[in-house]
Formats: sequence, structure tokens, C-alpha cells
Amino acid sequence: MPKPATEAKPAKSAEIPPGEHYTVKTPGLAILLSCSEKHVQNLDASGRLPQPIRLGKAKLWPTDEIRHWLAAGAPPRERWEHLKNANK
Repeated sequence: MPKPATEAKPAKSAEIPPGEHYTVKTPGLAILLSCSEKHVQNLDASGRLPQPIRLGKAKLWPTDEIRHWLAAGAPPRERWEHLKNANK
């Protein structure tokens, strides 16, 4: 008998595979940033994370944007948006 399909769980690693385009919710972002979910919520509420994508009530962050944001020194949201728009 074939095994039932299971949902993939995020890796317990702070690495984002290069060239891959994924989105993560708060728990996945907490793993990527090596912090708690509450800290991610606080960073988001205070404007210190990139703007999430809203899908219903869910907040999603593109991992490629998180990678670039970290490489830029993790600037506050307003500064990050300015940097992104300047590079277009």
C-alpha cells in the first residue's frame, strides 16, 4: 500500500536555498531568523521587517526578499522599500 502524502515541514535551519522562490509564514520566518515567533510579530508590528504579502489573514514573506534584506543589513521597512525601489 502506498503511504499517504504528508505536508512538508520547514527545515529547522536558518538557510534559504539559493535560487529557490518560496514564501514563509511567521513560524518559518522565525526559523530563518533564529528567533521566536513572538519576536517576528514584534519586528513586523514595529516596521523592522519587509512588508509581508497578505493572503486572507495569513502573512507571507518571500524568502528571496528576506535573503536580500538580510544581505542589505536588515534595514527598517521604510528604508528597505526605498532601497528596493531605487534598484528597479
